[in-house]
Amino acid sequence: MKRFRYPIITFFILTIIVWSCERDDICAEATQTTPALFIEFRDISNPDDLKSVRELRVIAIDEDDNPIDTLALESASPNAISLPLLVAPELDENGEVNIITIRYILEKNSDLADNDNDTNDSTIDILELTYSNEFVYVSRACGFKSIFRLEPVIGARKIEDDNDDWIINVSIENELIENEDEAKVLILH
Repeated sequence: MKRFRYPIITFFILTIIVWSCERDDICAEATQTTPALFIEFRDISNPDDLKSVRELRVIAIDEDDNPIDTLALESASPNAISLPLLVAPELDENGEVNIITIRYILEKNSDLADNDNDTNDSTIDILELTYSNEFVYVSRACGFKSIFRLEPVIGARKIEDDNDDWIINVSIENELIENEDEAKVLILH
């Protein structure tokens, strides 16, 4: 009987060691990390229908309207886009929640911007997003991710209200941006 005791004890010790190990320190590709803002374009006459934007160009700009980056889109005429959001420390030097504002130029019919015909030109609107971010622990392998909260007062709005706009209305569907699975902002045009 003593002879079987050592293999059984060894088996239990090995089983405990294997079960206590964590998986490799590799962040799985399916793991949700810091999300982008998912925006859908909808038809103003029927808000339940998606509506493509012909030859859309998106340019991130700073507070002085200087271009930061032109975003590459998956489609030239998309009905939805994902915009990256800036990440900042959660709290400012006074211990207050950091409020971040980022602006994007949304140019419809961008292929017509450089033609000589004034009656056939691109149309530009500026979308301003105001939000805060919070860091959330994901795992040892993935580290932290940021989640974002659109500010309820401003959140998302278009700048410049003139008669030449193509964006009619901007509405927030969901203030909390934790993933990219559903639209957070709707742009009606």
